[in-house]
Amino acid sequence: MSADLQIEAYNDELKHAVSCAGDFERKLAQGEPVWLSLLGNCGAGKTQIAMALYRRFKPQMAKKPDTGSASGWRETFQKKQKFTWPFIANKIMQRDYGIIDYVCDDIDFLVIDELGGGHDIKFTKSKLSEIAERRIGKPTIWTSNMSLEQISDELDMRIASRMIRHGSHAVVFEETEDWNLVQLQQQAG
Repeated sequence: MSADLQIEAYNDELKHAVSCAGDFERKLAQGEPVWLSLLGNCGAGKTQIAMALYRRFKPQMAKKPDTGSASGWRETFQKKQKFTWPFIANKIMQRDYGIIDYVCDDIDFLVIDELGGGHDIKFTKSKLSEIAERRIGKPTIWTSNMSLEQISDELDMRIASRMIRHGSHAVVFEETEDWNLVQLQQQAG
């Protein structure tokens, strides 16, 4: 059990994921804007790990360019936000393109959950690539039931490549079973 994240790491994949989550948190504290991608089996704990890190992120004051101020800068609190990809894709499908600027420009720490979870047509895939490109240099956590290969083949090769660049980690759950199903089987057995 990781006391820091409250995750029961009962197998090697989860231990690796908790280790990568700790590395993500350390790099974030040092000002390194890396990504963490949690990919693979349903129910493995991807969103739980992402949300544990999300809750631990402590917004601080950050200087942002502001041409209207005397100094040319303004201080604002860093923002964090969590969205599901189906929500973002639905906004894009409704032609609410402001969501793209919002998640790319206004959010300092972003969790995009359920990548590949719907509305993955050519147009939304191109907007997803734009989001990934514009999020480079900003702490981002991605979760998906897809593997890196599936993301590369079905969404965009560039997204998969960016998930593992510049000290970022991609943890793929292949063996970890759905925790809810495991508990149900234990209760029945």
